Amino acid sequence: MTTNPPTRSLVTLLTSLMLVQSGDALAAQEDATARSHRRGVQLLRDALTAHGGRDVLEAHPWVSIHSRVNPRMPGQGARVGTAYLPPGYSIRQALDLRTGTTAYHIGGADAQTARSTVWWSRDSVVVFQPGTNQLNDVSPSFARTSILLPAVYAPGLLLDAFDRSSTVRWIGSTELDGVSRSTLTYVDEADLQLSMTFDDDTHLLRAVSRLRTTGVLGDHSITFEFDDYRSVAGISVPHAIRSSVAGIVTSEAHFDSVRFDSVEPRRTAWPDDVERSSKVWGEYPTGTPTIVPLGSNVFAVLDIAFGYNHSFNYNTLFAEVDGEVIVFDAPGNSSVSEAMIELIEETLPGRTIGTVVTTHHHDDHIGGLWPYMKRGAVIVTTEGSRSLLEGIATAPRAAESDPDRENPPVVSIDVVEGEKTFGSGEPVVRIFEVGPLPHVEEMLIAYLPGPQLLFVADVYNPTFEGGPASRSGLVLADELERLNLPITRVLPAHGIPGSGDDFWAAVELARNDAENEPR
Repeated sequence: MTTNPPTRSLVTLLTSLMLVQSGDALAAQEDATARSHRRGVQLLRDALTAHGGRDVLEAHPWVSIHSRVNPRMPGQGARVGTAYLPPGYSIRQALDLRTGTTAYHIGGADAQTARSTVWWSRDSVVVFQPGTNQLNDVSPSFARTSILLPAVYAPGLLLDAFDRSSTVRWIGSTELDGVSRSTLTYVDEADLQLSMTFDDDTHLLRAVSRLRTTGVLGDHSITFEFDDYRSVAGISVPHAIRSSVAGIVTSEAHFDSVRFDSVEPRRTAWPDDVERSSKVWGEYPTGTPTIVPLGSNVFAVLDIAFGYNHSFNYNTLFAEVDGEVIVFDAPGNSSVSEAMIELIEETLPGRTIGTVVTTHHHDDHIGGLWPYMKRGAVIVTTEGSRSLLEGIATAPRAAESDPDRENPPVVSIDVVEGEKTFGSGEPVVRIFEVGPLPHVEEMLIAYLPGPQLLFVADVYNPTFEGGPASRSGLVLADELERLNLPITRVLPAHGIPGSGDDFWAAVELARNDAENEPR
């Protein structure tokens, strides 16, 4: 069959119209992208001018900042301070904007007196700890979202965005508390997309955010908010910074001083005998676990994963109780838990994992809960952590490939108030709520009367060198004495397993140290 000439003309006309419309749509899209780029770059130019001008900012590339920081631990409400950093701790920060390097001295003035020093360059991030003479490489994303939260230099962010102006896009404007603000995004040198929000009147940078995904919170933002702008050498510098994760405030920093140096800051010199770890902070690689039988159907799993340094291992415990398996903590992430589940299935074939006891709400101890939730395990926790754990199954994860995310399980939460016992025969597992502790407000410990075994996380991390118990360990010791529990073995979530005598020796050392402190 052939098409007659009028029909061919009609087909040609329709095809031409479709191509024109398609071309118009493509042109409109390209024009929208170009407008977004131009408007974003203009917004950035106005901000550079408001902060002192690009030429002035680039003429002062070496910056020294001394700040005081009040950290907050998500999940502990308004409580200021964490287990590792007290309220008002000091950060001395030296930046070289030309080379993209920064030295952060945390808790001291230099690498020798600080609790730790973070050296961040375009090539690597490392942490030096003079107390252990260790040098650890750090995952850049972990450094950006955890270690360096309180120390952000706003003018440096503007210069960084301008250097990558081809990636800048204007997002839109909104009104917040009666103030009109505009937002742009850009892609930084680590290929992370950041958003910047500015006051439309002053053009000062008010917030910078990025998205990340974790096993606990799903897709969420990490945000720095800037306030208390002051002029230093003609440059507008915010002297108050508040950081938040998923809308939860994690730190508040206040600058004591900002100085623009006339000479380049000297790179931190590590000692010649510094020990460089083979592990990377901020990653949770699955270890080569060792299974140790501790009693009738009770098993310790040593080195199931590693964390921030080579000694920061994760141990856990599982036991068959009344035909079902109880697991203690879900450290790291889903990959670690999948490896743990495989070990359980090899050791106790055919058994169902019925319960997971979470010691506390810190994400490195609950980051692997999702695989257990998928299997219908009951999650045991404290009242203060209930809502956090309930949200794990339904947390938004736009890029999540797990098909089970489409139909999340109904999570069963079992809250311990005071004490709870599992098992009618051997083994019996007793769970106790202890706290508040300096480490966390609420903590669960597990005690198995048969092997007289104590499982405890974070508040007691024994090493081969021994040493006194922590402040949280002393509070735990008081609680154990009240409960009158005979302890033969101690399995810590971090560190090496030991005896009850080892634990009480560490407690005695700490108590003696406290008595001998000058008053």
